[in-house]
Amino acid sequence: RGFVLIPTTPNDGESDDAMRQRMQQCIRRVAAANITLGRKPDGNMARLWLTISQPPERRRRAALAGKVKRLIIEAGGSSTLPQIEPEWATGTVWFRDHKVSSGSSSCPPNSAPAGCGWIDLKTIAKLIGVPAGPHFDQNETWMLIHGKLTNEWRGCAVAFRKVLGTHEHTRILKAAITVTLRSPDSRTLGIVSGHISHNFTIAQTASCLADWDASPSLTLDRIILGMDANETFLHPGGHLGKTTLSCTGRGEQILQWCMEQGIVLPAQDIEQPSYYPYNTAMSPRRLDYIATRGIHSLQAWVGQHRDRASSDHADLHSAIANAAKLITVPVHRSLKFQESSTLKRMRRQARELKPGNEARQAWSSVHKTLQQERKGWRRLLADKAGEQNWDALRSLKKKDSKTNWADALLDDPAWSTKLDAHMRSIFCKAAPAATRSAMALLHAEASALCKCTPWRPFSEAEMRITMARWKNHRATGPDGIALEALRLMFEHPAWRPKIAELLNDGLYKGHLPPLIMQGASVLLPKCVQPLSWSDTRPITLSSALLKWTSQLLLLRG
Repeated sequence: RGFVLIPTTPNDGESDDAMRQRMQQCIRRVAAANITLGRKPDGNMARLWLTISQPPERRRRAALAGKVKRLIIEAGGSSTLPQIEPEWATGTVWFRDHKVSSGSSSCPPNSAPAGCGWIDLKTIAKLIGVPAGPHFDQNETWMLIHGKLTNEWRGCAVAFRKVLGTHEHTRILKAAITVTLRSPDSRTLGIVSGHISHNFTIAQTASCLADWDASPSLTLDRIILGMDANETFLHPGGHLGKTTLSCTGRGEQILQWCMEQGIVLPAQDIEQPSYYPYNTAMSPRRLDYIATRGIHSLQAWVGQHRDRASSDHADLHSAIANAAKLITVPVHRSLKFQESSTLKRMRRQARELKPGNEARQAWSSVHKTLQQERKGWRRLLADKAGEQNWDALRSLKKKDSKTNWADALLDDPAWSTKLDAHMRSIFCKAAPAATRSAMALLHAEASALCKCTPWRPFSEAEMRITMARWKNHRATGPDGIALEALRLMFEHPAWRPKIAELLNDGLYKGHLPPLIMQGASVLLPKCVQPLSWSDTRPITLSSALLKWTSQLLLLRG
């Protein structure tokens, strides 16, 4: 798009307030002129606009406050909106009476630089995160125990089948959670789930491991340790002998602690990666391990369940859907009949008259004028349709068609049973059990293939190739995201990486958010007045993101 910067100066003797009022008057005049410059890529009219440009520093501070506000809403949900108080002029954001960012004040401890100021991510995480302490969740089969310390960004968890026993002595430690599992025959097993952060120094790692020593579960004879060590270990064998080695000092420190505790690493295919980074410049590698003490185990196995993982990113689909709805204006392409102001005035006057000959004549004039206007409107539509105005032709067809065709079918007491049979004859041509078995087999084959196939994210070039085939004015799915909105948001530097992350996250994990997978089925009549449900055909309105994902996969063949 093009724009012009117009420098302004005050007139002789003009105050700042008077100059500001003069600029506001100019803005109103340009808006009232309604000058059309052409059409935008989304099909809407582009109009001339005028606004007052703020100083660059003030714009940067306002941008900082806006991004911090959006971060809190996306991470904590819409319920946090009333608790956010942004100061646009200074870039300061107050969240639950805590200053979490600013573009004008000095940086507090533990804050990080952001734009023209700073942001306190730890305070934000503390205010919107999961409260500290152990939490217990269960269903009929599984028990999940999870938690974190107050000053930690994320925690750890232990999950076990309830038939194995009951839990006791749960402890939340630094970067770990420990649980004692008591089996039905009263035997005990210590379970440790740990996460050595990649940011930990050798001293921090030593402090973390020392904290683990204080757990009651570590005093038991039998222990299972599941650990995200963020280290690559070399398995014993060959010239290494019986020694497991690491490539860093921190890794050697972890192995030394395991040796002091009598914890060993059983054979577990260490050469197979368990971490697949989003950044394709980094190679997949092994970071997760199983270790035991007092348990005779010939081999351990680290499950590759990245398709079951829940992303720790914000709910990108909801954020994209909300933004798309805000910038989307529904297009009413039908040229609907509208009464003239004269006819409306005649109807108001007729309502005010008392019953009698005068009122009868007034209502007769209203009816006559209405018929004349409708006849003129129909003639105008026919003229426009002859000029290949398809909106006018659509309006004519809509006027001649019946829109209440479904009432006759719904009058039948057994309409629900007949509609169900009609839909099953279309969508359930194969037995449901056979379809589920075939889909489960395909999913299993695809999952197995994913374990040995390098992950390749969708590139911007692939996305633009598929976007070029889109057509405007297509119906949206239940999430309300229009193709025009996606195309516009993709050109914005802030939204493009979010859209790409949502699509690539679905490709990485093998499934999309539930709202993207939902569709709305609509019945369309095959004739003017359907006599049965077989005279209708269904059409399913799917999410634009689901269609886009399908197009990207088909592009790769």
